[in-house]
Amino acid sequence: MTVSLQAGLQNKPEPERLPPNIYSTEGDWETFSTPSRDARLKTAFKEVRDNTERFLALWRTRDPRLFYGGDDLASDMARVHARAAQACSIVYVRSDRTKVSLS
Repeated sequence: MTVSLQAGLQNKPEPERLPPNIYSTEGDWETFSTPSRDARLKTAFKEVRDNTERFLALWRTRDPRLFYGGDDLASDMARVHARAAQACSIVYVRSDRTKVSLS
Protein backbone atom coordinates (compact mmCIF):
# COMPACT_ATOMS: atom_id res chain seq x y z
CA MET A 1 0.00 0.00 0.00
CA THR A 2 1.33 3.43 -0.87
CA VAL A 3 2.02 6.08 1.72
CA SER A 4 -0.73 8.29 0.29
CA LEU A 5 -3.31 5.50 0.65
CA GLN A 6 -2.16 4.78 4.19
CA ALA A 7 -2.62 8.47 4.98
CA GLY A 8 -6.19 8.36 3.59
CA LEU A 9 -5.46 10.93 0.89
CA GLN A 10 -8.01 9.26 -1.40
CA ASN A 11 -10.76 10.18 1.09
CA LYS A 12 -9.97 13.90 1.04
CA PRO A 13 -11.60 16.31 -1.41
CA GLU A 14 -9.61 17.28 -4.48
CA PRO A 15 -7.82 20.61 -4.20
CA GLU A 16 -9.64 23.53 -5.79
CA ARG A 17 -6.55 24.45 -7.81
CA LEU A 18 -2.91 23.59 -8.24
CA PRO A 19 -0.39 25.46 -6.12
CA PRO A 20 1.39 28.37 -7.84
CA ASN A 21 4.68 26.44 -7.87
CA ILE A 22 4.20 22.65 -7.91
CA TYR A 23 7.88 22.10 -7.07
CA SER A 24 7.81 24.03 -3.80
CA THR A 25 4.61 23.69 -1.82
CA GLU A 26 3.40 22.59 1.58
CA GLY A 27 0.87 20.20 3.05
CA ASP A 28 -0.50 17.18 1.20
CA TRP A 29 0.67 18.40 -2.20
CA GLU A 30 4.28 18.65 -1.02
CA THR A 31 4.12 15.30 0.73
CA PHE A 32 2.44 13.25 -1.98
CA SER A 33 2.83 14.99 -5.35
CA THR A 34 5.06 13.56 -8.05
CA PRO A 35 7.08 16.77 -8.74
CA SER A 36 7.96 17.26 -5.08
CA ARG A 37 8.67 13.58 -4.55
CA ASP A 38 10.75 13.44 -7.72
CA ALA A 39 12.82 16.43 -6.59
CA ARG A 40 13.45 14.81 -3.20
CA LEU A 41 14.39 11.48 -4.82
CA LYS A 42 16.73 13.18 -7.28
CA THR A 43 18.46 14.97 -4.43
CA ALA A 44 18.74 11.75 -2.41
CA PHE A 45 20.23 9.81 -5.35
CA LYS A 46 22.74 12.57 -6.00
CA GLU A 47 23.74 12.51 -2.34
CA VAL A 48 24.33 8.74 -2.50
CA ARG A 49 26.41 9.15 -5.65
CA ASP A 50 28.43 12.02 -4.18
CA ASN A 51 29.08 10.12 -0.95
CA THR A 52 30.15 7.03 -2.89
CA GLU A 53 32.60 9.09 -4.90
CA ARG A 54 33.90 10.78 -1.74
CA PHE A 55 34.36 7.47 0.12
CA LEU A 56 36.19 5.93 -2.82
CA ALA A 57 38.50 8.97 -3.05
CA LEU A 58 39.22 8.75 0.69
CA TRP A 59 39.95 5.03 0.36
CA ARG A 60 42.23 5.48 -2.66
CA THR A 61 44.34 8.01 -0.77
CA ARG A 62 44.20 5.89 2.40
CA ASP A 63 42.76 8.84 4.30
CA PRO A 64 42.61 7.97 8.02
CA ARG A 65 39.11 9.50 8.31
CA LEU A 66 37.72 6.48 6.46
CA PHE A 67 37.73 3.21 8.37
CA TYR A 68 37.43 0.20 6.07
CA GLY A 69 38.78 -3.24 6.92
CA GLY A 70 38.55 -4.85 3.49
CA ASP A 71 40.85 -4.94 0.48
CA ASP A 72 38.72 -3.50 -2.33
CA LEU A 73 36.11 -0.92 -1.38
CA ALA A 74 34.77 -0.46 -4.92
CA SER A 75 34.17 -4.19 -5.39
CA ASP A 76 32.64 -4.54 -1.93
CA MET A 77 30.30 -1.60 -2.55
CA ALA A 78 29.29 -3.03 -5.95
CA ARG A 79 28.61 -6.41 -4.34
CA VAL A 80 26.43 -4.86 -1.62
CA HIS A 81 24.52 -2.88 -4.25
CA ALA A 82 23.97 -5.96 -6.43
CA ARG A 83 22.70 -7.95 -3.45
CA ALA A 84 20.30 -5.17 -2.41
CA ALA A 85 19.09 -4.63 -5.98
CA GLN A 86 18.45 -8.36 -6.39
CA ALA A 87 16.28 -8.29 -3.27
CA CYS A 88 14.09 -5.53 -4.73
CA SER A 89 11.22 -6.24 -7.03
CA ILE A 90 8.15 -4.35 -8.11
CA VAL A 91 4.89 -6.00 -9.13
CA TYR A 92 2.14 -4.18 -10.95
CA VAL A 93 -1.23 -5.35 -12.21
CA ARG A 94 -2.15 -4.82 -15.85
CA SER A 95 -5.61 -3.82 -16.97
CA ASP A 96 -6.29 -7.49 -17.78
CA ARG A 97 -5.47 -8.23 -14.11
CA THR A 98 -2.27 -10.16 -14.87
CA LYS A 99 0.69 -9.38 -12.66
CA VAL A 100 4.03 -8.25 -14.02
CA SER A 101 7.14 -8.44 -11.87
CA LEU A 102 10.13 -6.20 -12.49
CA SER A 103 13.50 -6.75 -10.87
